Amino acid sequence: PGQTKLLFWDLYQKYLNKNSDIIQLHGSGNETRDFLYIEDLAQLIYLVYLNAEFGGEVYNAASGLETKIKDVAQLFIELLDKRKKINFTSNSLVGYPDNWQADISSVKKIGFEVKTKIETGLQNYIQWLKERE
Repeated sequence: PGQTKLLFWDLYQKYLNKNSDIIQLHGSGNETRDFLYIEDLAQLIYLVYLNAEFGGEVYNAASGLETKIKDVAQLFIELLDKRKKINFTSNSLVGYPDNWQADISSVKKIGFEVKTKIETGLQNYIQWLKERE
């Protein structure tokens, strides 16, 4: 909640277009990302603050879970309204990686675990979006 750019914001803006039942997205949909909910990020930062030695360690802020864009986009639209369809253009954006999954072994060692499922995070984001209307 609160993020007004990137994938889910863009999806929602396209969802609001009443002139089309199709939402166009770049790429194939098979690209992957490692999503992390904001409350889990806050927990991770706090654990680093409490437990890090601050000697140059690397702590990746991520869930460690690789999720296909087409899967998460479809879930998002289903949570909103099952009537819209998603079409991927097959045109990739320059500079965007095809796959993105972080190694979170260092943050697991200091007690981090993902608590928010992606479905819950999306439901919370959708609630925030609707409250803004």
